[in-house]
Amino acid sequence: MAEGPAQRLSAIRVTGLDGVRDAPRVTRGFPLRAGDVFDRVALEARRLLACTPLSVAEVGRHLGFPEPTNFGRFFHREVGRSPGQFRSEAAPDGLSRIPVQRRPPD
Repeated sequence: MAEGPAQRLSAIRVTGLDGVRDAPRVTRGFPLRAGDVFDRVALEARRLLACTPLSVAEVGRHLGFPEPTNFGRFFHREVGRSPGQFRSEAAPDGLSRIPVQRRPPD
């Protein structure tokens, strides 16, 4: 049976490792690609930005980024816009929506 992202992501839960800074260690010992970790971290970042009052810096620290600029670069690379732009677009009327995980193109 082929392993999918869900099985690979369970490796993170089993090891108890944290976020982006541990992705290389996780991928060496488990059938997990760094891209799977990054997708999951980006999804959690979008959820926190859209659904909580945490600042962008607080969201970054919560996800394992020691510096807000590192989080901003990561987020922009993964999502295609800055965290601030995403937040203003995600809830322009003050109503937050939980973002869905992006699917890779077939």
